[in-house]
Amino acid sequence: MSLGQKKRLRRVELRACEEVKAALARGDITPRCADILLYLPAGEQKRELERILTGKANTVSRCRRVVEILRKHLATGSKDLLRLQADLHEGSEIDTRKKVAGFV
Repeated sequence: MSLGQKKRLRRVELRACEEVKAALARGDITPRCADILLYLPAGEQKRELERILTGKANTVSRCRRVVEILRKHLATGSKDLLRLQADLHEGSEIDTRKKVAGFV
């Protein structure tokens, strides 16, 4: 571990709010991300951390949906790329509708 990395971790340990420290310990955020967050006031650290974690969860959800669609097409042996494209587009619209409706 370089001197810069040690300093970064020490700054986070001393100044970050408990939620940021816990997220770093779980591996939900990188040390660099935690270092950036610690320059915000505690309330803003928590809000920004929640925004980051929600974004990551949404990305994982979209990726799982894409994998599900691809597996379905592979299982059926379909070579219809236009249908695949339509299904992928429909899957992304579902995520968008959830966001607009406030479900995600």
